[in-house]
Amino acid sequence: AVRILRIAANMRPGIDDRETRSLAIAEIASLDAGEIREAMDALQKAPMNTPYHRLRMALLDRWVRLEPNAAFEFARTEMVSASGMLRRESIEDILLNVWASHDPLGALEKWRSLPEDARASAYRTGRIVGEVAANDFALGLNTLESLPPKYHYESLRALSLIHISEPTRPRL
Repeated sequence: AVRILRIAANMRPGIDDRETRSLAIAEIASLDAGEIREAMDALQKAPMNTPYHRLRMALLDRWVRLEPNAAFEFARTEMVSASGMLRRESIEDILLNVWASHDPLGALEKWRSLPEDARASAYRTGRIVGEVAANDFALGLNTLESLPPKYHYESLRALSLIHISEPTRPRL
């Protein structure tokens, strides 16, 4: 608990010290999945303010890199979120985006497993398709073709940006 409070203090608004925030993020990076789960459980009763929101999001960012399914399900079913701090997005959209940045095929599989009304926005879905395409353009294009039409515009946009800006990105 003391460790988590110290990390939260280093993430509070008004701190312009990049080193302090970097130390907080580095400490979060040293946590394992079990420690993150304990911290998230403990933070359920913490205030819904900016420092604790930043802390929750940083912990989730780390957790989704370690155990994406567990982090995603926790956020969907157990996390009390400060919806006003999410900038008109759902926590699921944000987590799928983070997940796609390091495991695009896993994020796509999770996206496909969700009921249609729980799937990420067209923009975030396009980002997932873009990450798939960054690793394998043909697979990204095939993925786009398999999506319902409402996801095509953003997916095409992501494909074109990835292909143009990063034509030499290594494949998986």
